[in-house]
Amino acid sequence: AAEASTSGRETRVHVPGHSRPVSHMPDPKSLLFSQLQQWFSVLRGGNQTGIIFVLCQFLELDLKSPCTQLSILDLGGVEVLVRLIADSKGKLRLAALQIILELCAN
Repeated sequence: AAEASTSGRETRVHVPGHSRPVSHMPDPKSLLFSQLQQWFSVLRGGNQTGIIFVLCQFLELDLKSPCTQLSILDLGGVEVLVRLIADSKGKLRLAALQIILELCAN
């Protein structure tokens, strides 16, 4: 029978006959996808402070990662960022433009 142990957020299951425990962690892509969903929700209808916060968070992501890029495309994020460039002024426009440029640099 398998034995389970939990430490923090990680659950390890020891399967008899296997030398290493098997880790069961949430899929990083699904965590990224749900985080991006929340961020795009703020970008679509948030206040200026929330939008600035989210744009700063985007700059912390690895925007050259295929996983990140596909998630942004799947969520319609490019359109949201282009709309911000067209409709915003000053730092909001520059931040959205910087994110688009980073996405295109790959």
